[in-house]
Amino acid sequence: MNNILEHLREILLIKGKLLNVTIGDLQTDKDSCIALFQLTGSRQSYFGGAKLDDQIIRLVIRDMNFSNGLKTIEKIKATLKNYKDDIVLSTNIKTLDTYLGKDDKRRNVWEITYLIRY
Repeated sequence: MNNILEHLREILLIKGKLLNVTIGDLQTDKDSCIALFQLTGSRQSYFGGAKLDDQIIRLVIRDMNFSNGLKTIEKIKATLKNYKDDIVLSTNIKTLDTYLGKDDKRRNVWEITYLIRY
């Protein structure tokens, strides 16, 4: 898979029914949004003769309303918990949701990191 970020974006939009999910850019004009970032390069491993790729993905969540942000985080975690399909073999939380504080427009910001095996 060339772009696991695109695939994860589609999972969150379609399966998670989340809005404003972008890749590599936290939209400055949106008070409520999610951005996906590649944290490290892909790592390849082999298991039983099959090649596996691992990617650490950082999700940044922003919301003006603190409780709505927490609901979005729970939706993300519920969507990605034990998620598998033809491309994604497993999703594992590396770092639980971490509150990063408020940005310059007083919007709440969190991050979660996942190890995605595909």
